[in-house]
Amino acid sequence: MQREHEEAMRADFDRHADLSDQMETGVTHPDSTMTDEQILAIDAQQQELEQRWAGGPHAEHWQYLSDAHDDWRQAPDTMRRMHENIAHNDGCFVTDIESRSQDQAAGLYARTCERRETVQGEIRTRREAAKNARPQRARGTVERSR
Repeated sequence: MQREHEEAMRADFDRHADLSDQMETGVTHPDSTMTDEQILAIDAQQQELEQRWAGGPHAEHWQYLSDAHDDWRQAPDTMRRMHENIAHNDGCFVTDIESRSQDQAAGLYARTCERRETVQGEIRTRREAAKNARPQRARGTVERSR
């Protein structure tokens, strides 16, 4: 794979991952205003990127990167150990492209975690604000007659 093709594939995969994050946030965020049309548009963009690479001469590299990304999302502890093992063994057992794909997948996973934490923080902040905005019941003391 020529360097410019690899760079294009990685840029497209970054875009694909961004679209996945947008979709996930739009579907799961309680304050989301994402419409069905927007969800379909994101899905169409993802499909276009997948078809461009999955059907071309570099399909094997796209699939490896896609699998690595999925693996990081599903088993981050295992992938972290594998990533450390690859680094410890100076990249033995993987090609240079596969090693860069592992690095990219690890970075995308970290970015997704940061985004999720940001969204969860926003949700917590909104819930706290809503809770504090609710009128408090007046609590008075009852005087007892003697």
